Amino acid sequence: MAIQKQETEQKYSIAKEIKVIDDFRYFVDDLFSDAIKKGASDIHIEPHKDKLIIRYRIDGDLYHIYTIDKSNQENLIARIKILARLKIDEKRLPQDGQIVFQYREGMNIEDVDMRVSTFPTLYGEKIVLRILRKDMSLLNLDKLGFLSVNLNLIKKAMKFKEGLVLVSWPTGSGKTTTLYAMLNYFNPMEYNISTLEDPVEYKLEGVAQSQVNHEIGYTFANWLKTLLRQDPDIILVWEIRDYETAKLAVEASLTWHLVFGTIHANQWVGVVERLINMWVDKYLVASSLKMILAQRLVKKLCSCAVPAEMDAETQQIFKEGLGDIYEELKPNASFKVPKWCDKCLGSWFKWRVGLHEVVLIDQDFSKLISTQVTADKWEEVRKSKGYLSLYQDGLIKVLLWITNLQQVLPYKSL
Repeated sequence: MAIQKQETEQKYSIAKEIKVIDDFRYFVDDLFSDAIKKGASDIHIEPHKDKLIIRYRIDGDLYHIYTIDKSNQENLIARIKILARLKIDEKRLPQDGQIVFQYREGMNIEDVDMRVSTFPTLYGEKIVLRILRKDMSLLNLDKLGFLSVNLNLIKKAMKFKEGLVLVSWPTGSGKTTTLYAMLNYFNPMEYNISTLEDPVEYKLEGVAQSQVNHEIGYTFANWLKTLLRQDPDIILVWEIRDYETAKLAVEASLTWHLVFGTIHANQWVGVVERLINMWVDKYLVASSLKMILAQRLVKKLCSCAVPAEMDAETQQIFKEGLGDIYEELKPNASFKVPKWCDKCLGSWFKWRVGLHEVVLIDQDFSKLISTQVTADKWEEVRKSKGYLSLYQDGLIKVLLWITNLQQVLPYKSL
């Protein structure tokens, strides 16, 4: 165990020691640029008793980038708080702010949003910056790693004039990118599109975006009541988590509005159970629900990986998980063994990709919702229609050399 821990620490620690920072303005700019270039989603600035540590979260893992002498802590944190327009002298309470950073890559300049969160600790303020790139080319359904069979189902649901389309999500499952890509699919000149978000992370041209403010009572439910008087065609309700919001979203979807939303459920059948547990009538759920998308993120193999043949035990895993589908893909039945490279920092992975389970709710599913919702019966109907499970989607992506088996196996029971 000690050896394994040491190897893990070495793998995720590429720290450079810094004694003195001469110019905090340049250092912070370089820090932001480096994090964006490396594909980090978050920057962690963490005070310790005798040092300051900076880590990047890249593809879900934290990498130790800098160890900085403690004497630099106050000035470094103050510089970031100034950029985020936070109170420099307020160190006892958490604060939230935002930075718009101009990232330069060659001749290109890109405005990158950064959400800033401070948190008082025993050894000073800890800061986490969430990096939100505005590149709209990232918000393209065709580029999000959907298998063609699932992408076709999603695009079919996008043609509905009314109904409820829900994304089931745990934290960090990529729901933000998927939902924005769905909205970006529509031409805002043809539709009146409105959203209520918490918070607004991407600014979509031609879309009326609004952000909740619980302090003044501007909640999802209150917003929905007002929005329905704005003659919307397409509505995004960022999170459905209480009876009033759920009821209004369902009712809106039954009155010639296409409603998108997220709901917290570990399994896609749990989406229906969650709505019913919020005391929404079964017949309303059955009538309004048009599509459920369950999604998780796994690590994507770096280009340094090379194909290798499977052993008999591994082939059996694919046969059991995919059935007849495996026989169709068998000629490509190999997987990738990664090698060391600098591009992925020795992690063997670069970026992440989604595992998806897409279900269109037709009459068979609607009848099931109206009578008795059980996981076994739901699974039986899903299989009869040939919809891929989350696990099967992952296994196919292993065969296509997109990810590896270790990333997918934890989702076997979903």
